[in-house]
This record gives sequence, C-alpha cells and structure tokens, in this order.
Amino acid sequence: MRNAMVRDMSMIRLGKFTLSSYLSPFYPLPMGASAELSSRPKAANERAATCSPTTAPTVREWSNMSDLSQDARTRKMPSQVEMAIDDLKRALSLTWFWVSLGWQDIVQRYRGSMLGPFWLTITTGVFIAGLGPLYARLFSLDMAHYLPYMALGVTTWGFITGTINDSCNAFVSASHVMKQMKVPRLAIVFQVIWRSIIAFIHNLPIYVIIFLWFQIPLTWETLLVIPGFVIVCLNLVWMGVVVAILCARFRDIAPIIGSILQIGFFITPVMWSYKLQNVSPWIVNINPFAALIELIRAPLLGEVISAPLVLLALGCLPVGFAVAAALFVRARRQIVYWV
Repeated sequence: MRNAMVRDMSMIRLGKFTLSSYLSPFYPLPMGASAELSSRPKAANERAATCSPTTAPTVREWSNMSDLSQDARTRKMPSQVEMAIDDLKRALSLTWFWVSLGWQDIVQRYRGSMLGPFWLTITTGVFIAGLGPLYARLFSLDMAHYLPYMALGVTTWGFITGTINDSCNAFVSASHVMKQMKVPRLAIVFQVIWRSIIAFIHNLPIYVIIFLWFQIPLTWETLLVIPGFVIVCLNLVWMGVVVAILCARFRDIAPIIGSILQIGFFITPVMWSYKLQNVSPWIVNINPFAALIELIRAPLLGEVISAPLVLLALGCLPVGFAVAAALFVRARRQIVYWV
C-alpha cells in the first residue's frame, strides 16, 4: 500500500524534480521504480520539445476568417416559396404515408361493423331507390332515363361535398400529428382526398346494378370518365387546400361552407336535369359544381359533355391553384399555431 501511494505521489512534478526524489530516502521504492520515474521527466521534455509553439494567426488567416463570418451573415435563408415547394415535394414523396393514413381512417371509422364501409353503399342505394321513383313521377320522366341520371348525380355530389367538408377540419383534426412530428401540410390534404376517393369507390356497386338493370350501353364516350375524374380530383385539391387553411384560421367558416353546400344541392343539377327542365343556361354554365358532376356523369350515360362546362372545369384549375398557392405560401408556417 505504501509503495502504491508513493507511485501515485511521484507523478506530481515540483519544478524540475519529482516528489520521489524527496521521499526516496525515507520510503524506499521497489527495484526498477526509480529508473522508471527518472525517465518520465525526460520523455515529457522530449514530447514538449517536439510540439510546435502556439503562434498568432497571420494576416491572411484573419482575412479568411472574416470572409467566412461575412458569408455566414449574408447566407440567404430559404424563401417562403421555396419552403412551400419543398412541402409539395415531400408530400408527393410520402405517398405511402397519406395513403396508409387515409385507409386507416376508413378502417377505424367502421371498426366493429359487420358491413364496414359498405354502409355508405347501402345508405346511398336506399336514398336513390326511395327518391328516384318519386322525382321521376314529379318531373314526368321515364324511370329508365331518370334513375341512372339521379344515381350518378347523387354519388358524385356526395364525393365532392364530402371532400370539401372533410377538408374543413383537415388541419384541426391532424393538429396532434403536426405538433409532434414534421409532416408536410399538403400530405394532410391529400389524405382527406384519398379517403373520399375510397368512399366513392364503394359506391361502384350501385352503378353496376343500375347499368345492368336498365341495360345502359357502353360507348367510346364512356372512356372520357377517366380524364373527367382526374380533372375533378385536381379541382378538389385546390379547393381542399383553400378551405383547410381558412377553416384552420377562422373556425366560423366551416359551418358557413356547410350551409353553402346545402343550398348548392338545390341549385346544381343533381336531382333535376338542366336539359329537360326550363332552366336558364347561365345558371348551370357558371356553376363549377355542375361542371364537375357532368365530367363524370355524362360519359357514363353515353353522352357528350357540354363544351361550356368543360371549359369551366378546366378554367377553374389555373385560377384555383393560383389562389391556393398564394394562400399556402403565406400561411404555411402559421398553420401549426392556429390549430
């Protein structure tokens, strides 16, 4: 124990000499320890001699350091437009994310139900079967022509309005996700639209039953439903972004939009035909909802889409996306604080 204590204390330097030189007469060190201790100061001096002395920076080094600090001060931060574009890129790259969340929402909503999302199909089918014959008699129309027209109008209207209503609460419902992880804001809107598409697909059995029952022929015009559906979805994207931002900032807008859509159901040719009733054409030609419905309904009925309605639907795309982009660039950073 004494030898261990001496070895530890011998590491302390006192000027040129070590503490062992003072203690060795009184506490003899083990054999070979004194030689080892005496060699340590020499090794330390040799290492110190090989180290280069610390020198002050030269004028050139000071100049380089000042240039680096100037670059750090003048480095341009990403603009709001660049951050919005990056949000869009990340949302498109995370397609698996919002597709999985949209499907999970449908599963969670109907968990424990025997029929699951097919309750949407049953509800829509009962509505069409109940009101279809009644309105056909009120309008004095043939059932074989009116019921497919009404069925396609009701299901397409439900798809459009359901997407808009769900978009009103898109950011509010996903507030816990946005506050816990860095999620692209547009991915949340895409999730809502994808969820509505899934619900819309569940109404396809209604189309099949009606087409088989009334023997509606399939023509080349039927293929126009594919680009028509794409145009409808693109219009729903900018509509969803606009209403999601506005409703996140002003909570009173959501019930206002709901009231507007209720009125729009009666002024839009969903239950009534603008070709058979005595209605002024401009009421339909300025209604964007009528244009979106006809893009899906007319091809499936084997009819040609009205040119003014096609131009209206296509014209809404650049205007709508411009408004949505300007609003999103301005409000993207504040959304998480509003919810």
